Amino acid sequence: EAVIEFGKAIEMRALLTKKYPDELAKEHPRVPLYASNLVISYENLGRLEQGRHRYNEAITHFQRSLKLLQSLKREGRVASGLDDIAQQVEQQIAFCKSAQSAIEKLSFAIAQPPDQASELLLVRGTVLAKRGDHLAAAESGEKLATLVPHTESSDNLYNAACLLSLASASANMDEQLTQPDRTKAAQKYAVRAMEFLHQAKTVGCFKDIEHVTNLKNNSDFEPLRERTDFLKFIEGLSP
Repeated sequence: EAVIEFGKAIEMRALLTKKYPDELAKEHPRVPLYASNLVISYENLGRLEQGRHRYNEAITHFQRSLKLLQSLKREGRVASGLDDIAQQVEQQIAFCKSAQSAIEKLSFAIAQPPDQASELLLVRGTVLAKRGDHLAAAESGEKLATLVPHTESSDNLYNAACLLSLASASANMDEQLTQPDRTKAAQKYAVRAMEFLHQAKTVGCFKDIEHVTNLKNNSDFEPLRERTDFLKFIEGLSP
């Protein structure tokens, strides 16, 4: 329900962006403020779509923002505060394109520098789990867990647990599997998710109260919440 409402909000934002700032910019082409607001509106829409993993749509909005901003720069009409937006938008476009490539090919994701690879693997696993490809989602989680030495980053282990939990939920809805096979696959992924959580705890991930709070509230872990071992794990994190 929350996802549906979020989608409606984005559609409304897109409508308002198209109708009002665009009209003002066209009707008053010499007023930098109106054009600048449209630059920001397109950039905000791009970020919203990026947050939904709708990268094609995000790129479209980012490119509109960048094109308008470049036009304003050529005319010397860039409003104060927009000087750094072009670089930010270009970076977002580059990331969205990388995310698309990572979703399509695991090899692309793991070929990137470690920090970028970990982010792309998380994106890849999340998107593919929601598409129903639990095998690819789980594979992304496994790669993420081994990408960086555990002593350097416990976040990878935590995020790997997220992906295996999502894979568990995805397997439970796989209509190409028989019910016993769904249950078996979901159980396998859930057990692996718990293993990653324990590994993350071992390397100090849950010394950070924010990680503990996130674990308790993160919807990615819904498939684990009725498991006895998960409940005991949560209890073990309490001060």
